[in-house]
Parts: sequence; C-alpha cells; structure tokens
Amino acid sequence: MDRLRERLDIAARALATFTELVGRNRALSLTERDAAHVRFAYNFEAIWKVAQRHLAVQGGIEVASSKACIRAARLAGHLADDQAEDALRMADDPNLIVHTYNESLAAEIAARLPRHAEILAAWPGAMRANPG
Repeated sequence: MDRLRERLDIAARALATFTELVGRNRALSLTERDAAHVRFAYNFEAIWKVAQRHLAVQGGIEVASSKACIRAARLAGHLADDQAEDALRMADDPNLIVHTYNESLAAEIAARLPRHAEILAAWPGAMRANPG
C-alpha cells in the first residue's frame, strides 16, 4: 500500500511538469510543443501504470493494456464516462508522437493536450478518493 501511495505521489509530481507547460493560456513555441508532447507521453505512461497497479492491489483487477486499464478505471469509478471516452482516444496519442515530424499531426496532438492534462490530473485524485 505504501508503494502504491509512493507511485501516486511520483505520478503527481511528474504531472506537474506537464500541466505547467500546457496549463498556460498562450500558444506554445515549436520547442515547447515538442516538450509538451514528450511530457504527455511519459505522464500518460506513469499514470496508467499506477492505475494498473492500483486496480490490482485495491480490487484484484488485472489489466494488461492502457485501454483495458481505462475501461476498468471507469468501472471502478476512477474516471467518469466522458473522461473514459476521451482517455480511450488519448491512449493512441503516445504512439502518434513519434510521427510529429508531420506538422499537421503535431498540431492536432498539441490541440488535444490541455484536455489530456485535465484527465491525467483527475485520475490519480480519483484513485486516492475512491480506492476501488
């Protein structure tokens, strides 16, 4: 249980680096956009992995993929229906980031990052509040 709490704390600290960048109400430079893409990818990975562990420890639910984890998190009450729907779409973006040499794709992903940050910020809080 302490290890799970530690993982939640680590995910929360990592998330701060992402929200600090995309939480501003201004356009990002290309360098900032690229950094936001990378920060999103490692935050998504950290948070779904801690959710995976949380589901296993708290509810005995084993999931093997990010999308299965999102579906299980919705059933456990960690994500609302609309958050889960958006999170399922969000789960594809880390794989697309390697193709952001395509400017239109990079801009599309960047436009989704603020919503991704909202979901990623809410998810650990819901795990703390609703152990499953």
